[in-house]
Amino acid sequence: MSAVMCLKLLCVIMTSAWADFNVQTDTVNRATRRPEEAFPWSQPQLPTSVKPDQYFLSIHPDLGTDSFTGRVHILITVLNDTRFIVLNSKGLSITEATLQDVTVWGTLLHRDSARQEERPARDPVTLRMLESTGTEQLALLSDVLLVPGCKYKLYLSYSGTFSGGYSGIYKASYRSPADASPRYIVATHFEPSSARKAFPCFDEPNRKALFSLAVVRQRGHITLSNMPKLYTKVREDGLEEDFYQTSVRMSSYLLAFVVCDYSVNSAETKRGVKVSVFTASHQVNQTHHALHTAVEILDFYEELFQIPYPLPKLDLVTIPDFEAMAMENWGLVMFRDWSLFHQDRRDGVRGQFWVSLITAHELAHQWFGNLVTMHWWKDLWLNEGFASYLEHVALRHIKPDWCEPGASIIAMLNAYLSDPVFICGIRHYLKEHCYEAIQLPEQVAWIKANVNSSGFYRVSYDSLTLRALVTQLQGGQSVLSPADRTGLMDDTFHLARQGSVRYSDAFTLSMFLMVEEEYLPITVFIHNMRNIIIKMAFAREPCITHLLKQHLWSMLGRQALAQRWEDTGSLAVQNKRKNLLEVAVQAGRSPTSEHEALRLFHFWMARDGDYPLPSSLRGLIFQVGVMRGDDVEWTFLLHRYCNCTYSKERALMLAALSRTSDQEKILWLLSNSLQNHIIKTQDLSIIVNIVACRARSNEIAWTFLQKHWDQLVEK
Repeated sequence: MSAVMCLKLLCVIMTSAWADFNVQTDTVNRATRRPEEAFPWSQPQLPTSVKPDQYFLSIHPDLGTDSFTGRVHILITVLNDTRFIVLNSKGLSITEATLQDVTVWGTLLHRDSARQEERPARDPVTLRMLESTGTEQLALLSDVLLVPGCKYKLYLSYSGTFSGGYSGIYKASYRSPADASPRYIVATHFEPSSARKAFPCFDEPNRKALFSLAVVRQRGHITLSNMPKLYTKVREDGLEEDFYQTSVRMSSYLLAFVVCDYSVNSAETKRGVKVSVFTASHQVNQTHHALHTAVEILDFYEELFQIPYPLPKLDLVTIPDFEAMAMENWGLVMFRDWSLFHQDRRDGVRGQFWVSLITAHELAHQWFGNLVTMHWWKDLWLNEGFASYLEHVALRHIKPDWCEPGASIIAMLNAYLSDPVFICGIRHYLKEHCYEAIQLPEQVAWIKANVNSSGFYRVSYDSLTLRALVTQLQGGQSVLSPADRTGLMDDTFHLARQGSVRYSDAFTLSMFLMVEEEYLPITVFIHNMRNIIIKMAFAREPCITHLLKQHLWSMLGRQALAQRWEDTGSLAVQNKRKNLLEVAVQAGRSPTSEHEALRLFHFWMARDGDYPLPSSLRGLIFQVGVMRGDDVEWTFLLHRYCNCTYSKERALMLAALSRTSDQEKILWLLSNSLQNHIIKTQDLSIIVNIVACRARSNEIAWTFLQKHWDQLVEK
């Protein structure tokens, strides 16, 4: 049979199924309840008396009213005798609910043991409805006993309003250079438990099912979902309804759809899987690196796991308002827009690395998390651990010169078992548990010597051993590898924060940094010192803070003064240069270096933002412009921020604007972020992370968060 004939036959079959959907929902009875009827279930997790097999969901998100209507038919199998079905629902108005037996072996009689009354199973069963807002559960009660082995279709009609935050169904906006007004799209985000905000469902990761989706839209928009589109139906009201292929078995949190006016950039893998990046038309030229990377990594993962990517397509879509950095919805991976864009002139190799890393992480989840899912959220670390490790394995394959340490637990296993054994193990794990939700044992033990810091644990040395290690490091760093030097220092500082070792031991150990040249030890030392400095700033300990900054500069000042404001060298060299220059700027110990950065900023101002700054140092140069400039520099940067359509650049500018010492400006930034107009609310964390870490402004951030906490929780 030809591909065209197969598609036509599939369309006929699906049209028949959806026709049944339409007929049934026209005749369902309005849900009722009896006065004073108690909710029949008291646990936060759903009962296991029924399981979902397939959802038939039709939904109409209305951008004009910020609301949606939907109808869902859920095919369920009864596992234990029950008179009620409990599923999840939050913020939905359920208008109709009924149940019909669709068991294939003819008329089965249900016996009511109390009333000794037999009723034909295929009669429509009217359901009463109870709601538990605290547990976000909906109970549907039946007068007829539901017995094991029977299959039913549960019919529900409902409505709801768009979420005011970034979960469930919500409206996002972006601006095109050609338009003065914003453009709006509809997006979804269901992880971990927000599918229930979009439709009544069994919203737990272990309740996998098939999903058949139809989305209603206006002409001029497109819709995207996990699977390829089957066909489009023009409705009598002039709206169009897109019907999608039935998904593979998956958890409800992985279902996703988008209504937008985006353009697309596409390519194919070696096996012919279509990979596409969807974004606003004026940003498509910024997606080439992400598309190329996604194709290359998908090919690599298929070869590595020896399991083909299970879906016929993979879409990557940018969401202009998105709380997460990215979300691995199966077949429709969503990204905060600046996590997917790359411009060579502005971003350089560091920008390429960032886009590649996030893309590799989300694609790893297509197997670890989507194909094989954790039974419950307490085991989420396993999915994230594999993805965090494999992102580095993938990058090592496509860009060997970018190689950095992987996720600790999985890297530990790899180091212990060797590459072939480890890869064989993860292949077996995936094949053994395909489309399952697995439950891990309560306790998992990891035992291994921590050579090259490949273990996910801390090593505490006694004072004599620690002094011996310090002597070795001072005598010559070659006795320990860069990974061991990094791990030794990170362990000691971490244990000092716990009180297990003295801080004096950590500071003594760090003395070898005066002659350190490697990127990782320097970066980890800076990270640990900044954590302590921030803590002391919160504790209002200016003298201790000053001494800590002095120690940081004593260790790294020589190297910091040697850096230049340029974009040369490998990725590690560029990262080290940025970190050291940042130390110099924040310490205020290098007037010459700061003067050069301010000179570059003023050149950039004179060219109205069109001067070519070093791509890896753009954000730091913006910060120097604000910190060492005055109101003119801050105002100019704000103007550029408001008119910039490149989201990654906007994030750098916002971080720099937040470096101002002017309290009124800080409050203006914080307040505007809540309005989601000039500053998007999703970027509030950028402001808070900077303002809260400075002694002169952390109280402003704390007061603001307290005052607006309820509003932020709703977001």
